[in-house]
Amino acid sequence: MTAGERLPLMVMRHGCGQDGNSFAASTRMNRVAQRERFLVLYPEQDRLSNSQGCWNWFDTTSGRAFGEAALILKAVDQVCLLYPVDRTRGVIAGLSAGASQPFSDASGPDASRMAWAFAAKQLRV
Repeated sequence: MTAGERLPLMVMRHGCGQDGNSFAASTRMNRVAQRERFLVLYPEQDRLSNSQGCWNWFDTTSGRAFGEAALILKAVDQVCLLYPVDRTRGVIAGLSAGASQPFSDASGPDASRMAWAFAAKQLRV
């Protein structure tokens, strides 16, 4: 990274039975990020929230899906404070747990739609 350079951010949500490290290794997204010049965030699901490590995107009734989406957005904010993220180029959301629903797919589950719409509004993407 050069002085003053700002990079877009991609959020990659792991699947069930994975963690951020295993997901990064299996996708090799860090190599792509280095080559294509972007940052990657791998949020991890707390095993107390789901013993299999699955994201609870489907649990909109109890509100867990929305709470997890909010935690991911807080992690994005933290990364933006610590690293030179180019918010004008947006935050790109990668794969999700559960049926491999894209986090940014408007046809996906309600939690994904809500989280992406909120992030898009906050980041003006």
